[in-house]
Amino acid sequence: MQAKNKEIVLHRLKCGCLIQCNKEGGATWIQSPLCKTEYNDCEIDNYYKEHKPCPICGRCLECFPHTNHNHIKYLPLKVLLTIYSCIITFILNIVIFIRNRINK
Repeated sequence: MQAKNKEIVLHRLKCGCLIQCNKEGGATWIQSPLCKTEYNDCEIDNYYKEHKPCPICGRCLECFPHTNHNHIKYLPLKVLLTIYSCIITFILNIVIFIRNRINK
């Protein structure tokens, strides 16, 4: 695991692939030739499970510091994400209610 304030370096996965989180919220991935020939499963899925993106800025929660998210410039994004979350929860509750009524 890497330190949060140090330079981001490429990580070698068990399958031989190289990966690095970037500041834009994605990752740089270099697939190893051995991954296809000697391993059945690439370990990139496990990497993405551990390195989740921040819902505010999109950068990796594991690799980048997230101390300035209380800044006023993130307020509209926080409000928008809260509204989206409420709408999705409301829609899911309606769907569950309708399915329960139909299955009775």
